[in-house]
Amino acid sequence: MDYFFINTDADSFKGRHDLSTWFKRKLAFTGGEYSFGQQLAQLKPGDICLMYENRIGVVGMGRVLEKWNRKAYDAPIYYVGQDAVGRDGIDQNGFEYRVSVDWFCDLRSSPISLGEIKNRFGYVPRGAVKRIVKHQEQVKGMVAEWQSGESFPEELPGDPEGVPEGAKKKVWVNAYERSDKARQRCIKAWGFKCSVCGVSMQDIYGSLTMGFIHVHHLIPISQIKAEYIVDPVNDMRPVCPN
Repeated sequence: MDYFFINTDADSFKGRHDLSTWFKRKLAFTGGEYSFGQQLAQLKPGDICLMYENRIGVVGMGRVLEKWNRKAYDAPIYYVGQDAVGRDGIDQNGFEYRVSVDWFCDLRSSPISLGEIKNRFGYVPRGAVKRIVKHQEQVKGMVAEWQSGESFPEELPGDPEGVPEGAKKKVWVNAYERSDKARQRCIKAWGFKCSVCGVSMQDIYGSLTMGFIHVHHLIPISQIKAEYIVDPVNDMRPVCPN
């Protein structure tokens, strides 16, 4: 299994583009010259894609369902009204390319911001389809956070060893922020197996639950009621939802 950013190519649209087409049709798109379609050939069934919107961030996550069929479509369903002429000035024989993707996570109403992407991956993706090589654990963690119903908060500043936890902010009640960096360090140390029952969700329920795990403090931060420097290895443990 590999992991990819795939760009919605918003900058190519003169007017508003309709991302709902990606979700409703369960497709990913590229457009323009045939070389843009060939970028879809990197994808294989089971790969995970992060749908990336320029200047917005990650707006969806999905699993590839099929290999690219190498077809170029001259009746577009996403690039409607766009110019089918390539950069060389020659008309293209079709200008839209598609591959089936099950977009299981719709983040359009609460995207993973550019700042958070840069924090997690160290860069902002460029190009139509970009394979994620060095930060695959980050993608697994993002999928797991969505599956567990957790949000994607901006990380709190901290020193290289310790991570701030439990900063209190005023909402309707006192809510204690949890650091994603601490979660990732805990999972890196202890893995995705539940520290209570020893179960790995993937072993029982298959690849769909790969990376699915909660992370809990040995002493709940709501009881500590203060910001403190957590030791992700000694103060936290992965726990399955069971």
